[in-house]
Amino acid sequence: MNEVARFREAATSLCRLIETADQIQPVEFLRRASGLLAAVYSAAVGLPNPNTDASWEGDDLFRVEDWAAIQSTLQAKLDGIDKYRFVFYPDPEVKDEPIVSSISFGLAEIYVDLKQALARDDSDEALWQTRFYFDHHWGRHLADVLHPIHWAAWDG
Repeated sequence: MNEVARFREAATSLCRLIETADQIQPVEFLRRASGLLAAVYSAAVGLPNPNTDASWEGDDLFRVEDWAAIQSTLQAKLDGIDKYRFVFYPDPEVKDEPIVSSISFGLAEIYVDLKQALARDDSDEALWQTRFYFDHHWGRHLADVLHPIHWAAWDG
């Protein structure tokens, strides 16, 4: 299986899990999500980075209301284990205070970007956009949310 197909398979599986979250117990949902998040991250790291003159073009596949519906469903599912604290900038020279975020917010951000990636074709320009979003948006959300998911699923 090539890198793009591996990414598409992992992203599709994670999106499907998020879409069916209301049918799964919270801890089981988080346990499944942790494995799929790791698979998506690994697959995204393996995506080729095409040498193209492409530039960022905003996707308008999802509206704010669509994102809010996903986030709201996840927030209700994870009631009591949704919020976590983290330091936004990992640079030790930056003096910032921990902020509060939520697993539901991070998963909704990841979900929307993955659905947009899955809707694109496999052209170099589309692949460049997927890498751009991974490098600068949903990859960061994924890295941030995996720690509290692990804690809530196994250590909490």
